[in-house]
Amino acid sequence: MIQEVDQQNEHILKWAQNLFKTQGQLQRFKTGKFNMLIRELNEILLESKNQRYHVEFGQNNQTKRWVEIEIGIRQKVEIYDGNETIEINKIILALQIGKDYPIKDVRVVCKTTFVTPSLADGRNLLPDIQLQHWSYKNQLVNIIKLMPQFIEKVLQYRSDKIFLQNIGQYYLGGTYTIDELKEYPDLERYPVIQQQNAFLQNTLSIRLICLSEAHFYIFEYIENSFDLRLIFRAPLQSCTQLKKSKKNNDEITLIWRNYQNKQEENQLFTMKQYDEFIKSFLKRINYYQHIRISTNSYMHFGQKEGSRIQSIMSNLNILETEIEKKFNQQNINKLMDLYQQAIEFFSSNNDYLYQIYLYKLQTLIQRQDVQVISQFK
Repeated sequence: MIQEVDQQNEHILKWAQNLFKTQGQLQRFKTGKFNMLIRELNEILLESKNQRYHVEFGQNNQTKRWVEIEIGIRQKVEIYDGNETIEINKIILALQIGKDYPIKDVRVVCKTTFVTPSLADGRNLLPDIQLQHWSYKNQLVNIIKLMPQFIEKVLQYRSDKIFLQNIGQYYLGGTYTIDELKEYPDLERYPVIQQQNAFLQNTLSIRLICLSEAHFYIFEYIENSFDLRLIFRAPLQSCTQLKKSKKNNDEITLIWRNYQNKQEENQLFTMKQYDEFIKSFLKRINYYQHIRISTNSYMHFGQKEGSRIQSIMSNLNILETEIEKKFNQQNINKLMDLYQQAIEFFSSNNDYLYQIYLYKLQTLIQRQDVQVISQFK
């Protein structure tokens, strides 16, 4: 075991030589916090069999911007993947040390999907683990020791989607590489062209939209660099409207509302993957808020078919509002019937909107007050 620890130390020094650009940074890493880190991590490695976690060392192979210490928290968790239940026994958190360590450039990211919304989307979890931002006075090993407690808290509130949404953060102005963003399993990426009005002129800018199960992000490409900079972020439920252009299928408009200052922001994008984006966006936003679909602009139907689905959706929107005021068995039955009609219609036309109405029907059936009323019908 001692030999294994020594080999780990040699690997860390080698990665540090590749990571840091100047001898001063390397020397500071080796003689400063590094010695303390190695001493304390050696204790963890030697006693790992009796601990809830084990430690592995590595380097970010894609970007080479980080020395990574992967910590596997031994924890049994059941997760649902479609219709299957999967049991995982280990949750991996990565403590990443960047070139500006120890002044800054320390963060923690999750690499295991174990809750919904997922934390494995690249958010920096460090402030929620140690309940403060990084300081050069902090000890890295103490962050590792706090990780099991952090996982326990997350699992305690795993049914609270807003709590999970507010854990961790991407920081406005923060820089990332495209390869780095590709590493996170629960972060979808869509290259787009954004149209903006500036000084009475329309400008076109290349952007990257990233969509997690909790947030929406826009990154701009930095000139003469392979890096991207985060310029916009928003929780999914702050989106008030999504529109697809009738003239140009690949044009998408999103309207966001800042509920603190009551201001709205309109964003116009052109994207090739518009169909895939809309499908994923509707599915994810439906987890946070009620969706009102006023038109089906995603498929083209004949006049008779279009009239039928317009009638179904119009009645659905009316009844979904009415049932909150008149909650009775008759309205519940009507709503279930309309959901079923919408599911059958969209499913028969291979339109992914059926998934939205299937989720609505399942949510309604699972409501406790609905189950109580159904028992006494």
